[in-house]
Formats: sequence, structure tokens, C-alpha cells
Amino acid sequence: MTNDVTKMTREQAEIYELIHLSLICNGFPPTNSEIAQKLNCTPQNVNFHLQKMNKNGFIKLTKNIARGIKLIHKVEALGEYGSNY
Repeated sequence: MTNDVTKMTREQAEIYELIHLSLICNGFPPTNSEIAQKLNCTPQNVNFHLQKMNKNGFIKLTKNIARGIKLIHKVEALGEYGSNY
């Protein structure tokens, strides 16, 4: 398991940032559908990236729980992948 931000794809970094901002603004993470809508992709695509991020130790997914996404730690260095949502 790694927490190296360079292991994130652009899409994963965007998803991570959306989760982080949702936690700050709303107090809870977004749903897969909400993430998909913001990124203009499918919930299945979001799920694929969330599974990879879980495997790489960036997030913790809780099965069968709505909004069951927990950030493992705050990633400071999103660099070129960071954006303004």
C-alpha cells in the first residue's frame, strides 16, 4: 500500500479533491453519482477509480454504506491535478 500522490491519476486526484471539499463544505462525502455528475463521467467509472484509490491507501471505502468514503490523510501536493470545484 502506498500514499504517494504521484500514484494518483488525474481523475483520481479530481475525485479526491471533490471528496475533500465535500467533507469541508457539507460535513460528509459525496455519493458516486454526485462525483460522476461533477466530473461528467459515469458512476461506474467513479467506482473504478475509488477502488484503485482504496487499494493504494488514499481512501477507505466502507461497503454497503451510502457515502462510505473516508480520506486516509490529507494529500497536500496535488500539483497540476488540483483544481477549483
